[in-house]
Amino acid sequence: MIKNSIPHIFSVVLFAMLSMVYFYPLLSGKVIVQSDIQQFQGMQRQVVEHRADYDEEPYWADNAFGGMPTYQITSTYPSDFIGKVDKLIRFLPRPADYLFVYLLSFYLLMLFFTPKVQIAITGAIAFGFSTYLLIILGVGHNTKALAIGYMPLVVLGVIQLFSEKRNLGFGLLTLSMALQLHANHYQMTYYALILVGLISLGFTVDLVRNKQYKTLAKSLLTMVVAMLLALSFNATQLLATSEYAKESTRGNSPLKENVSGEPVTSNDGLTYDYITEYSYGIVESFNLIIPRLTGGGSGDRPDSSGKLAQFLQTIDNETAQYVFSYARTYWGDQPIVEAPAYIGITVFFIAMIGFFLMHKRWRLILLSSILISLFISWGKHLPQFTQFLIDYIPFYNKFRAVSSAQVILELCFPIAAAMGLMGLMDSSNKFRKQAINRSVLIVLGVLGLVWIAAMTVFDYQSSFEPFAAYPEILNPLMEDRKAMLLNDLMRSLGFILVLFVLCRFALIEKRKGYVIPVVALLILIDLWSFSRNYVNSEDFANKSVMQRPFKATAADLAILKDSTRYRVFEPRLGMAHARTAYFHNTIGGYHGAKPHRMQSLYDYHLSETITPNVVNMLNIKYTLQTSEGGSLSAGLNPNAYGNVWLVEEVISCRSADDEIRRLATENLAKTALTTESIPQREFVLDSLSSISLVAHKANELRYKTAVSSTAFAVFSEMHYPHGWQAYIGGVEVPHFRVNYALRGLIIPTGQHDVVFRFEPDVIEQGTRIQLAGYGIFVLLILLSFVPLELKRSKP
Repeated sequence: MIKNSIPHIFSVVLFAMLSMVYFYPLLSGKVIVQSDIQQFQGMQRQVVEHRADYDEEPYWADNAFGGMPTYQITSTYPSDFIGKVDKLIRFLPRPADYLFVYLLSFYLLMLFFTPKVQIAITGAIAFGFSTYLLIILGVGHNTKALAIGYMPLVVLGVIQLFSEKRNLGFGLLTLSMALQLHANHYQMTYYALILVGLISLGFTVDLVRNKQYKTLAKSLLTMVVAMLLALSFNATQLLATSEYAKESTRGNSPLKENVSGEPVTSNDGLTYDYITEYSYGIVESFNLIIPRLTGGGSGDRPDSSGKLAQFLQTIDNETAQYVFSYARTYWGDQPIVEAPAYIGITVFFIAMIGFFLMHKRWRLILLSSILISLFISWGKHLPQFTQFLIDYIPFYNKFRAVSSAQVILELCFPIAAAMGLMGLMDSSNKFRKQAINRSVLIVLGVLGLVWIAAMTVFDYQSSFEPFAAYPEILNPLMEDRKAMLLNDLMRSLGFILVLFVLCRFALIEKRKGYVIPVVALLILIDLWSFSRNYVNSEDFANKSVMQRPFKATAADLAILKDSTRYRVFEPRLGMAHARTAYFHNTIGGYHGAKPHRMQSLYDYHLSETITPNVVNMLNIKYTLQTSEGGSLSAGLNPNAYGNVWLVEEVISCRSADDEIRRLATENLAKTALTTESIPQREFVLDSLSSISLVAHKANELRYKTAVSSTAFAVFSEMHYPHGWQAYIGGVEVPHFRVNYALRGLIIPTGQHDVVFRFEPDVIEQGTRIQLAGYGIFVLLILLSFVPLELKRSKP
């Protein structure tokens, strides 16, 4: 047994070494600088401080968007067994740990198809070093990377369910699906489920054709149980996310009209334009095998010896620098692209051989998965298909950036390539030579058609051309784009010719033993050499850089001298940056699912024109403005209403639209607006009536009141209908949503202690479900051994 384990131990060590070597600055103690992680650190600042100060999980943060749950920022939950398993697997430093998960999980998947370790390693390299999978690590899409990394294990679990090892498949699918969900990137889980559905359909057709209805029923029932248990293992996270989604921009808008007066479609999801903003171009998809067909990524610039560089030498230096900084070589259909989703011409060629040599069932499964992946990723370029998915496929309208659906094909092509190698090594397969010849003709045909289009059809212009009106700049830029395409075309051709010769060697029995290691090396060279253009040592820095991701300005330091509780607004960053949230409590932040009501307040009152009433009621005491020299200065707003104030009247509004528009005209210092039913509407105030904040932390606010008659208080805190409880004198009382997004509370006569405390029931509910799920899983695993023991005990 030990002897049989040695190849697998070697593979694991090899994967760890490859992961660390690719990100070799980690060996010298450096860390990768990921833009999204910098934003994440800004968002999580208050949570981290709260944990250190109070040794508890707050589940609420005030520093971003006026206040929001931390479920989709950073939260730790009780009884999180799956989280511990995930940490055990990811023992390497970030981001090498994610690359290691890519390699290991695909390797385990390959072992189902073949006992040949060399083929499994080659397949793992083809998957793990796919450019897109490395690019997302460079920018910090860590949850996406982790969800993709566990996808091969989910596929393996499903396959095992339909094989003779149903019990193994049950355990594997339950744990791998739980890990996938725990990664907390539900769009990738959604795509994984699409692939699971297609694989299941393929096996179902075979079982029905062979009239194996009992086997089919058992497999499908076991799959359902495994999926339900995987959901239960993540119950707290899923329930909390589901709860928050309804109050976010991913949920239904409370408004019937937008700020322009246009009707808001009530579809409980994202709009068509937002979903399809990042749609992969149909022609652009050929960069899967010719990487810079559309000019590479948005950050790529023309070659220093190219046509544009020659033109820039003829103009003054200042203008030349300006032109070069905006002259991007990318001419595809997407607004911004970090890099092409290059899967490797080497992987593509071997996969083509695989399609000819693999079992018919797998050919149909993989080809259908690849085509559906492409169709989804094309988004607005296939409007009828995309609209159908939005209208009729559950939850499809919850996700944007449809171009990322290509993760499905990025898993399928390496599987096909591994099957191609399996077929090539099978001496009994009489179709090997035919498969090689047909594959090379197909691939050369594709490259030939691209070359013809490059010379005759492509115009090398995008819809985002800053120099469209300057042909003296645009024309040489177009020539550089063409040169990039032709260079990569020749690069792809070179790899194909080498692989063709190598595959022919596989037909010679005495020499085929060298084929797989050399193919693995070629795939590694192909993918590694290209990906290093986008994720390399320049992305690393000393740890201190990431420990302080944002540098405080003089204006920030001046504001921080004010020890009272207030908010800061930085208009230039709007609602799409966490810099301000790192230093102050603010109304902005960085998040894919912003609180819907704060987003609406910004759109109506803080974006184009700033409404003083709204600034004051949000307790925005300071505004960070950019001076002519580019530095930030702090502007004091002496009219901010503070943390809480008493009003004389509560006015009922017809609708949320009426309420949000009237915020600009009513005197909010004396009046509150609401669409809710409040038992008392008018209140008498005298000069002695008061309410003040006396203590605060993220999940608890304490106030002192002294009023001579019943009063109504408005709090400059975001109203969230789930979890926040109000107490007066220790007794729970109802509170209300007022001024579209804030909290309101009726204050009884006298002196009282008022407390707002965040006590989300969803955490306790989810924990109970998780514990029950763990118990059921262990029980089912134990019961699965009973038939084996009974079989052994029979004489």
